[in-house]
Amino acid sequence: MGHRHGALRNSRLGSAGTRLRALAAGDHLLELTLPADLVDLWSHTPLAAELALAYRARAAGRAPRWEGPVPEAAPRARARRPGAHRAAGQWPAPADARVGRLALDWDAGLHQRLARLAAAQGATLFMVVHAALAALLTRLGAGPAITVAAPVPARDSAALRRAVGPYGRVLALSVDTSGDPAFTALLRRVRAADLAAYRAGTAALARPGGIALSVLADSGEAYEAAGLTVRAAPPLLPLRAAALGLILTERHTPAGAPAGIAVTAAYQYDAVGETAAAHLTGQLAALLEAALDAPAAALSRLNGGARPPLAPAGTGEHAARSPARRPAPAAVPVPVAG
Repeated sequence: MGHRHGALRNSRLGSAGTRLRALAAGDHLLELTLPADLVDLWSHTPLAAELALAYRARAAGRAPRWEGPVPEAAPRARARRPGAHRAAGQWPAPADARVGRLALDWDAGLHQRLARLAAAQGATLFMVVHAALAALLTRLGAGPAITVAAPVPARDSAALRRAVGPYGRVLALSVDTSGDPAFTALLRRVRAADLAAYRAGTAALARPGGIALSVLADSGEAYEAAGLTVRAAPPLLPLRAAALGLILTERHTPAGAPAGIAVTAAYQYDAVGETAAAHLTGQLAALLEAALDAPAAALSRLNGGARPPLAPAGTGEHAARSPARRPAPAAVPVPVAG
């Protein structure tokens, strides 16, 4: 596969970058360390598909037959320098950082309510969470001009959709929260700003540091491979691009209904720390609950974001569950290698 994808040729797919862990009987996790600047968040599904294909072929004693060539060059902006915006928080991004991870699960009820609000406002779930994050950061003292980094894919062809590499950009999305607007009014500001950035060929690119936000769809696809079933796990945001990276992975039923959201917060210990990451992640869920209860209320009247800081609730591979319309629980730190 390294011959097929340039990003894998430059990765650490040897003993230092690959680990196989047993989670339960018949359930194993293969961890791959890939270069953060050469692989985007939308590479994990095609990578899982090709791993299954390669394993199936090798188990049968033959070389894998790939579906077709993939692009060697990523369609990224190369002529422009990153914009002057730093993601909100102004945290530096250490070159060699220790990384931790918090895992939360928002249940189907909360997911359904968020989807309904987004649809009613002509927005996306990303925009709803972006608005809540901007409101929370303002409340925590970041000021009214909030900039968040957002990875955006550029996979508009069949070849790109099966490619493993950096096929996209990390945009600096800025919004003004001044004037104590209603949450729905802030959402309209966010929608306008986000759409303008997506459509503009000259949109500012985010610099390293601060907070990054991404919303992904869990494809739910499973690939059969000579007796094995291969599924892609949610990826982590590249920590070179963010001191705190929030990934929301949406699950859906076979009929397409919202079925819950897996939330992962990857943070740098030296820049953010476990307590601050848990605090912000829990407060974000609480503010979203408050906004869903009173979407027309002014930001200052959304009490959900004013709850006490959350402390980490132990360690392990499990995740805390957040029932809809209830206080958000503490996030669970899951240390990973930096």
